[in-house]
Amino acid sequence: MNISREGFLDPFKMSKTLKTSLPFFLLFTILTIVVKDNGFFWDTLLQASKYAHFYYENNFQKLLVSADLDAGHPPLFGIYLGGVWKIFGRSLFVSHFAMLPFLLGIVWQVYRLIDYFAVEHKFLVMLLVLTNTILLGHSTLVSPDVVFLFCFLLSLNGVLYFKKWQIILGTIGLGWLSIRGIFAIAALMGIHIQIDKKLKPLSVFIPVILTTAGYYIFHYFETGWLLSTPHEGWSHHRSFVGVKGLIRNMGVLGWRLIDFGNIALWIAFIALFFRSGFVLRDKRMRTLYVIPLMILLCYTPALILFQNPIGHRYLLPFYICFAVLVGIWFTHSQYNKKWLFGLLLFIQLSGNFWVYPKQIAKGWDCTMAHLPYYGLMDEMKTYIADQNIEKSTVGTEFPNIGSRKYIDLNDDLNGFPVKNMTEQSYILYSNIFNDFSDEALIDLEENWIVEKELKRGQVCVILYKKASEN
Repeated sequence: MNISREGFLDPFKMSKTLKTSLPFFLLFTILTIVVKDNGFFWDTLLQASKYAHFYYENNFQKLLVSADLDAGHPPLFGIYLGGVWKIFGRSLFVSHFAMLPFLLGIVWQVYRLIDYFAVEHKFLVMLLVLTNTILLGHSTLVSPDVVFLFCFLLSLNGVLYFKKWQIILGTIGLGWLSIRGIFAIAALMGIHIQIDKKLKPLSVFIPVILTTAGYYIFHYFETGWLLSTPHEGWSHHRSFVGVKGLIRNMGVLGWRLIDFGNIALWIAFIALFFRSGFVLRDKRMRTLYVIPLMILLCYTPALILFQNPIGHRYLLPFYICFAVLVGIWFTHSQYNKKWLFGLLLFIQLSGNFWVYPKQIAKGWDCTMAHLPYYGLMDEMKTYIADQNIEKSTVGTEFPNIGSRKYIDLNDDLNGFPVKNMTEQSYILYSNIFNDFSDEALIDLEENWIVEKELKRGQVCVILYKKASEN
């Protein structure tokens, strides 16, 4: 298996590339069409919708978002999305299709990553990688993490193929998209050193170091803080955890690594590791082995030392690179049987149906199991309006609180308030919401009656009415 470093200028090679990638281009295009009317969901409400609205409505006259929105993340995605709205109009359709170039770019970069190792069965490896539950689930959203993954893969291939412009462009994107970009860049530097220790690893990273440092210095002088915001909405996410918190975070991280069908990759990896010395014996494959390891090493301290919740989307670069490792290793091993690959793929895809009991918080933004939510919520809003129930009397939870302007991109400035079960007559609940405590769920079951219940797939939306109101 010879390592390939040539470009994609050869017509025959380009034809093969397009032929292998075309089904996945179609997959993400169709997926985008299917979800084009879905509103903003979960954390995309802040870093995508609200950031973009800030720049769109202020005509891009300010670099930093207002203090009530500033969670410390650089604003590149908000600027991009707001700019797209200025050109094509502010709508859900435009927002979702603004993601399509990056989704197609991810497909392209995954192909290049696999092709770097000149492997056979490229289509099978791509199938395993690009049907990852976390990737598919998050690809249905208007999310900066989709752009983040593209920039990471662009940078990674720049490192592998020695393309300086790719490294510069991709890492600047990482640095200006998220605080996590700092750790992703550190991982890329580590991979860069491992590939060729003769290179001066910092030279090609100087542009991102200067531009990212410049942004954070400017941010500090404008706001008085660097990474840990004093805003009560996010400040507790940046504080250090104690010993118990550290142990808990390590457990959560382990859970995230195997969740939503990813356990299949780990089973295959462990089996191959003990039954084959392929990765360890083949020097050319050590790079592939190092990539996910370096990502995990650089990400882990940032994830387990702080109180910030460990979201599945944070680990997207790891999931993709680990799937590439397992896919290549599996297809080149003596255990390359169609039925085994089919079983591996089936378990991975089953992650879209992994729904835990309602007392357990789930990463709904990273599984396609959440897709019925949008239609169900629209039906419930119609019911509430038809029954002349005032929104102010209906308490609910994130991500369904606040102005519909940021969720549905309409002119409705009204929305549902945060639940207050002692004062409100109605509570709007969905198993999509993670912020209902166990006590609140018990209270709903014992002291409230079901006014209206909707269910589709594994998602439910229930309107509860206080029993004393009858």
